[in-house]
Amino acid sequence: MQDRDVKLRLNEVLAAYGAAPERWPEDEREQLLAVAGDAEFVAATREARALDRVLDGSGAGGMSEGLAGRILAAAAATPQDAGDNVVAMVPQAAGPAPRRRGLGHLPEVALLAASLLAGVWIGGTGLVDTTLGEVTLALQTRTQPVSEDELNLYEALQGVDVTEGGGVL
Repeated sequence: MQDRDVKLRLNEVLAAYGAAPERWPEDEREQLLAVAGDAEFVAATREARALDRVLDGSGAGGMSEGLAGRILAAAAATPQDAGDNVVAMVPQAAGPAPRRRGLGHLPEVALLAASLLAGVWIGGTGLVDTTLGEVTLALQTRTQPVSEDELNLYEALQGVDVTEGGGVL
């Protein structure tokens, strides 16, 4: 790695692993230690050490298996008051999803084909061209100041055929 890349990586490692080099990725540790003593990393290293001390002293190392089991058992035994807009989640056995029989991917394919046909129909009827022409006409005949959004729309439509007669803005 180049020196600049190593410095960028050191910032990432300090944020992800903390200031203790033994926590850093072993294959990068030597390169990172070479630049860690530079003056530009003193503050970042100090902050990472302070955060390490706080996290190490917090005792948030996880929970025992017994505690996790007791919490899950208590949650399962407690009746839940579900409102009208809540659907109860029933755990299912792990395994592959059941295969759909008969139709396969036909519903998805039919939906895509319908959207394609709708797009072709809209494009063929000139419905969109008429709408764009109306927007352009409204912008051209406007007597009030034009907003930035309207100006951006007008500029985007420059050179686009928006009339049924083939006229260009």
